[in-house]
Amino acid sequence: MRKKKAELRQTVLVALKKLSPAERMEKSARVQAHVIDTPEFRAARAIMVYHSDPTEVETHELVLAAIRDGKRVGLPRTREGARSMQVLEILDVKRDLEPSRFGGFKEPLSALPTIAPEQLDLIIVPGRAFDERGRRLGRGGGYYDRFFAQDGIRAKTLALAFDCQIVDDVPTLDHDCSVDLIVTESRVIRSEKA
Repeated sequence: MRKKKAELRQTVLVALKKLSPAERMEKSARVQAHVIDTPEFRAARAIMVYHSDPTEVETHELVLAAIRDGKRVGLPRTREGARSMQVLEILDVKRDLEPSRFGGFKEPLSALPTIAPEQLDLIIVPGRAFDERGRRLGRGGGYYDRFFAQDGIRAKTLALAFDCQIVDDVPTLDHDCSVDLIVTESRVIRSEKA
């Protein structure tokens, strides 16, 4: 199973690297516009959204739109020395973010207030590959799977992806979490979980 997941991650990463910066920005803008139009995003009062790295769908406009709409916006921050993350609330993207220890993206300042996972209405998640049943292949660290395993989380889960990240079948294990929706530049996929 580990080998299948690694091979799929590599296959999708190759497809992602074929997207030019201009294509990535144009497709990301379409994905974000679709997300903002979903009933789940419009109804959410508190959301968690990742800060994208150069291989992922851009999330900056989603963060700005949520702040503009008066939503509570939390970004994940990994805990030092632990393979877990917490949700820290941001109010200003220029003031409240710093370069990640892992490089390639930003995360919230550690001194910001937390949002309890059970207070979230919508969690926007990254991933390497997805299938139409809502199964998700992450990067292999298990941070989101451990986060979703916590008691009390009732939020809908929404994944952002480029069309090239949608595959026929994502190999999963029992602890792998699926998502309710997947939004790409061309469609919104509502999974079996939804």
